[in-house]
Amino acid sequence: MKITDIRTLSLSRAHEPELQWYSATFHVPKADCSICIIETDEGLQGIAEPCAYGVPPAIAARIDELKPSLIGRDPGDEDLTPHNEAERANDIANAGLNCALWDLRGKIVGKPTADLLCASGQEPLRRLRLYASSGVRYDWDDHPESVVEEAIGYAEEGFTAYKMRIGTHWAWSGVTVDRFLKIAHQVHEAVGARMDLALDGNCRLSMEEALPIAKALDEMGWAWFEEPVERVPADYARLNEAVSIPITGGEPFTTW
Repeated sequence: MKITDIRTLSLSRAHEPELQWYSATFHVPKADCSICIIETDEGLQGIAEPCAYGVPPAIAARIDELKPSLIGRDPGDEDLTPHNEAERANDIANAGLNCALWDLRGKIVGKPTADLLCASGQEPLRRLRLYASSGVRYDWDDHPESVVEEAIGYAEEGFTAYKMRIGTHWAWSGVTVDRFLKIAHQVHEAVGARMDLALDGNCRLSMEEALPIAKALDEMGWAWFEEPVERVPADYARLNEAVSIPITGGEPFTTW
């Protein structure tokens, strides 16, 4: 079997004004989607959707750049996907190609991709527990308690776990660790008995901020603390040694 074509669908949809949100460094007015499709000479397709992060045209351009080197290749070859370079569009394009190849390989042998990735002698999970990943739109200047209301809403919808973020830019609104932890405690008091809770720092905290937050989350028994600081392995190791709560940080380590 040979690869005959690779194409990318680039899609965007504007958010309604009340659903737009802000982070430390950017405004998110729309939802983006990039879909990578690998065609073969036997009619099978590999399809994947890498996380677009606002750059669908750049992702498509990168895939078009790689396309000539992949046409005519066997999709089973292990060296088809380039190494990451810590450049957003390039690395996302690599991820789309990689996932589409795994989708195609599963179709070739008539098995779910999970079966191909599972260790020998083990059965892949057929069901996964989902958590509500949100807490991104609450504003420290305008009713920050809305994150508590949001958590309650997800609990009432039947979710058994909820992950929140740290809100809009702290420097804009004079947010301190103590002020943030007040909100975190309110979330815990509202739904902690019904849901596992987690926090995503989006790599925006300093070590001086992250360490007391990690200790407070540890005391409350939260499930994990995700990407608290920038991608400095020594800082992650230091946090991990200071608390028993899991410190996760795989998303920014794109070149490992």
